Amino acid sequence: MSLTHIRFASLSALALIQLASAQGDARGWGLNADSQSVVPPGLGAVRFVTGGSFHSVAVRADGTVVAWGRNDYGQCNVPSDLANVTRVASAGEHTLALLADFTVRAWGRNDYGQAGTPADVEVCSAIAAGNAHNVVIKADGTIRCWGYNSDGECDVPAGIGAVSTIAAGGYHSAALRSDGSVACWGYNGFGECNVPSDLPTASQVSASGFHTAVILTDGTVRCWGRNDYGQCTVPTLSGTPVELATGSLHTGVRYADGRVQLWGSNDAGQCDVPKDIGVVSQLVAGGSHTLAIESAPLCRPHPAAVRWSPREGGNGHWYARNEAPLPWSESRRAAESLGGHLATPTTAEENAFITPMLDATQLNVHHLGGLRAGKNWQWITGEPWSYTNWYPGEPNNATGNEIYLASWVIPGTWNDVYPEYAAPSIIEWELFDGTDCDGNGDCDFAEISTTPGLDLNRDTVLDRCQCIADVVVDGSVDAVDLARVINDWGLTQSAADIDADGVVAASDLAIILASWGTCTP
Repeated sequence: MSLTHIRFASLSALALIQLASAQGDARGWGLNADSQSVVPPGLGAVRFVTGGSFHSVAVRADGTVVAWGRNDYGQCNVPSDLANVTRVASAGEHTLALLADFTVRAWGRNDYGQAGTPADVEVCSAIAAGNAHNVVIKADGTIRCWGYNSDGECDVPAGIGAVSTIAAGGYHSAALRSDGSVACWGYNGFGECNVPSDLPTASQVSASGFHTAVILTDGTVRCWGRNDYGQCTVPTLSGTPVELATGSLHTGVRYADGRVQLWGSNDAGQCDVPKDIGVVSQLVAGGSHTLAIESAPLCRPHPAAVRWSPREGGNGHWYARNEAPLPWSESRRAAESLGGHLATPTTAEENAFITPMLDATQLNVHHLGGLRAGKNWQWITGEPWSYTNWYPGEPNNATGNEIYLASWVIPGTWNDVYPEYAAPSIIEWELFDGTDCDGNGDCDFAEISTTPGLDLNRDTVLDRCQCIADVVVDGSVDAVDLARVINDWGLTQSAADIDADGVVAASDLAIILASWGTCTP
C-alpha cells in the first residue's frame, strides 16, 4: 500500500482534501475463507478501503470505521472511541488509522509493537502498513518506521531527502522522493529493494509481499521483486494508470476512466474483476483478495431498472418488471432479448428486494427464473438452489405439469405454474455490455432494445454516437454521400444501405438529407 504526503502549508486545507475523497460502494472479491471479501450489509457509503492478509477495513462517509474478516488478533476490533478517520492502512493482522487532526491510531496484532504508536509520532500526513511494521511521514516531512525490524525495514536510509509517497511491503519499505526517484530498504531476498538503475522518474510507488511497483511519469508501470506468479510481469495496459494496488502475490492498476486491471496469482479469483463493477475511485489489494470503491455503477440496462446497491447489502444487480403477461418460456426469451434473464432470488434478502416490484393488480403473480427438472428445482443461472419461500401447500404440481416458478398472491411467496400460464415477469441483469457512448446513464444496448430506431444501421452502436450517413467516411455528409446513394440505388449489398434494411432506397436518402452537413456525432 502507498499513500501520498501533502506538505503542511495548511493543516485545515489538508483536512479538506482528505475529507473530499470520492465516496461510493465498497466492493470485494477473491479469497473469502474469513468473509474478508463480503462487504457487510448496511455498510453504507465509504470513502476509503484497505485490506490486510485476511481482513478488510473501510472508512465510512461519516469518518467511522468498520472492519470485517479474520479477527484472531483483534484486527477487526475497531476502538469504540475512534472517529473522524480519513485514511486507513492494513497489512498482516493490524490496522493504522489517520485521523482528521493528523494523529495516528492502531489496533490488532502487536507482538512487535506494530499496533502501538510511538510517543514521537504525534502529527502525520501519510501512513503505510507492512506485515508487522509501519511507515509514516511526520509533520516535518521526515519518515518514521516502527515494529518488526529484523530485516532493516524500519532503518530509514540516512539522507533520503524529501519524500512525497511512502509504501510498506511484507518486510520492506519504499518511498518516492520529491524528485521522482525511488528508495527501498529492508528485506531483499527477492530483489524487491533493487530499484532498477534505469528507472525513470516515477509518480507513484506501492509495495506488498515481496515486490515493489511504480507508475512512471510517462504513464507506464514498472515492477520488481518476487515474480513466481507473474505479479511483476506487467501486461499490456489499456489506459492511463492513476493508482497502483499491490497484494501478497498480485498487482493491479486503476485507470483514469475508472476501469481496473489485475494480474499475478489468481488462485482465489483475486484478479477476476467483477463484470458488473462500475466506475472505480479506489483500488486496493489485500493478501489474496481485492477491494475497491465503486463511485458510480455501470449504466442502466433498462429505463425502468432499479439497482440492488452493494451499499444496501445488495449484489449490484439490476431488476425491472416486464408488464407483458406471457407464458414462462416467452417471458424468459423476452428477458434474454433485453440482455438479462428471469430473476433468480437465491436469498431471502434478494427476494425481499424484488417483492415491491410485484404488481398487485396481477395478484402479485410474476414469472421468476426457476424450473423443475425431474424432482429437483433449479435456477436457470446454475446458482445453488438452497433458499425457497413457497406459498403454503406449494409446490403441489396440481395440473401434473407445473414445472415453472412464479411469485404468488401473498407478496414474496412462490408457486409452481404450468407452461401456458401467462403472467408478467421480473428481469434481472448482472453481466451485460456497459457501453454508454454518450454518457447519459443508459446502456447503449438498453436504449436500442427499447427503441430500435436509435440504431438505424443495426451495428449495435447508437447512431447519435457516430455519423452513419457519412457513407464515404470523409468527415461530412454532403453531395458525395448523396451521389453514392443515387448511384447504388436498388443494390442489396452496398455501404449506401445506411439503415441496413437490405436495399439502397428512399429510407437511406432520407437519412442523408436529415444528416446533411459536418459529421459531428
